[in-house]
Amino acid sequence: MNFNLNDYLLRIGYTPAGSDKDILFAVHLAHLRSIPFENLNVFAGLGISLAPEDLFRKLVTDKRGGFCFEMNSLLCDALLAMGFDAEGRIARVARPNVGFGPMLHRINLVRLGGETWVADVGFGGDVFEQPLLLEPELVQRRGGADYRLMRIEGGWSIQISRGGEFSDMLGFADGRSVPEDFEVGNFYTSRHPTSGFAMCVMCARAIEDGRVSLFNNRLTVRDSGGERRTELAAQDIPGALYEHFGIAPEKIPPIDWARLTVST
Repeated sequence: MNFNLNDYLLRIGYTPAGSDKDILFAVHLAHLRSIPFENLNVFAGLGISLAPEDLFRKLVTDKRGGFCFEMNSLLCDALLAMGFDAEGRIARVARPNVGFGPMLHRINLVRLGGETWVADVGFGGDVFEQPLLLEPELVQRRGGADYRLMRIEGGWSIQISRGGEFSDMLGFADGRSVPEDFEVGNFYTSRHPTSGFAMCVMCARAIEDGRVSLFNNRLTVRDSGGERRTELAAQDIPGALYEHFGIAPEKIPPIDWARLTVST
């Protein structure tokens, strides 16, 4: 596929300017603010195609969003089209009191001026707004949270500070990944009946001073004014998807909104 960089940049509302590092940081943040994390196709049982033309059509042309394998694949293609040295890397999500899970996440590594940066626009709630420098033990402030990377056996752990203590968030190996790694992870995550993405609706998007998210029928807005939660009626969910995530009603897959509830 011949990547249409102009259309991607229009989608995220950004015109490249400044140094290569400035551009990398700005594209990362603009992507997070413009293209929502969402799993509507998975929840609707439609599965996910990672073919570049399908990803571009869904996330750029149709103004939808996606989850990690989609979001970070698109970002990687865009960075390559802009001349960056970027590659995808399969990753594991850390689970509380369990450790790292299976290889069901994708990140990107970007090499720039002798440094390597971790770029990830597809993690959802704890996603870092700008890339992290691949430097062990360095605390890096991103969007109101502190992160650091730590060396672990055979690879790296990305950690986030919660309550003043760092805990594992993502892990990835030193070795390169192959396309089949992403296809296998995507197939399990989007098709397996026990996948969390098949059990509930999740949408999230970075906003100027916070984040807006939808979990089933609960809309949460976090910004400088605090946190506000709203339990939406079934008929109001499509409108919220358009208002907060830019997903037009005609692009939403068939979903029985009435069965989406959040226990309190």
